[in-house]
Amino acid sequence: LRARPELASRPGEFMKWLNSVLFHDLDRVEMFVTAQLVHLNWKDREVRLATAGHCPAMFAAAGTQVQEIIAEGPPLGIDLHSTFDGTTVILPREARLLMFTDGLVDARNAADDFFGMERVRNWFQASAENREGVRAAQERLIRMVEDFRGTTPATDDITLLLLADQDEAFE
Repeated sequence: LRARPELASRPGEFMKWLNSVLFHDLDRVEMFVTAQLVHLNWKDREVRLATAGHCPAMFAAAGTQVQEIIAEGPPLGIDLHSTFDGTTVILPREARLLMFTDGLVDARNAADDFFGMERVRNWFQASAENREGVRAAQERLIRMVEDFRGTTPATDDITLLLLADQDEAFE
């Protein structure tokens, strides 16, 4: 973002540029990168988002259903000429915005079951309905994943970002 700050508010264009910069190095080592870029204009409650093979972001508020922000795009490094269609959503009042890596939904238990999107959606819906504080909500989700996994070792990292509009400011 520091290299192209003028693209920060245009995530789809930034992803296209980033892919063109990284493509030859990634192709040479037969690797790819997933990424998600979000530009949040809190004054207008506007979220602009582009995704490169990453899990969908979600938003919810009390009294509304969880909604995924669909902005599909291929991982970086797959095709030099990839395009990334960004999308824009307007968040409702008292909304929460969730972004996470696949390590969350791909966590497995001893029966080799995935934690899955449905558990994430249910947790997120309850968090929004109860206007749960961000730290408490994140800790509850991590405990849920740990309880689900039991003694099964983690195979991927779990990274998540939860923003909540509480008391006129993000917590």
